[in-house]
Amino acid sequence: MRGVLTFVSLCILVLQAACLPACPDTSRAEFDFVVVGAGVGGGPIAARLAESGFSVLVVDAGHEVVSVNTTILFFFVRAVGDPQLELNYTLNEYSEGAKFPRDDSWYPRARGVGGSTIHNAMVNNIGVTNRDFDNLADMFNDPSWSSKNMRNYFKRIEHNLYLDESNPDHGFHGWLKTSLNPTSVLANPQFAGMFRPF
Repeated sequence: MRGVLTFVSLCILVLQAACLPACPDTSRAEFDFVVVGAGVGGGPIAARLAESGFSVLVVDAGHEVVSVNTTILFFFVRAVGDPQLELNYTLNEYSEGAKFPRDDSWYPRARGVGGSTIHNAMVNNIGVTNRDFDNLADMFNDPSWSSKNMRNYFKRIEHNLYLDESNPDHGFHGWLKTSLNPTSVLANPQFAGMFRPF
């Protein structure tokens, strides 16, 4: 029995030694860059800096969140109000006393690794943004913002799972998996129950 207890104790010590702390001690550390926010902007910037050989510290108000609200299709409605994620922002376009009426609007933002992409509804809508990109290209007089050019960037990151690789408008070797969602979920009577409030 003593041998079993010793073995279990050693296993626990090995596991504890192998696990990194959630936040390593940074009191005496020096970094080339400190990136505030691990969202859609900060995450890629930090990654590119690290890939270029710089030491980078990323600071975020949240943590890595993996829950049913962030991983199950159609639960995005619940994710935007999830207390673990929400930042409860409101957006106000006009200052107090402005000539226009004050209109505070809810602006859903999320804290955590991935930022507001955490509640992105698992929807890829690159095709409907063509006009937006073309308008940016016209506004800045810069064709690099055109929908055709942006499509090339999207193709580099896309890993399309539902089309034949001969399709010239999609990518098949990137990291962002895209697929068609099963519409059978919509016919399930329990579907409406997914949208109940917390």
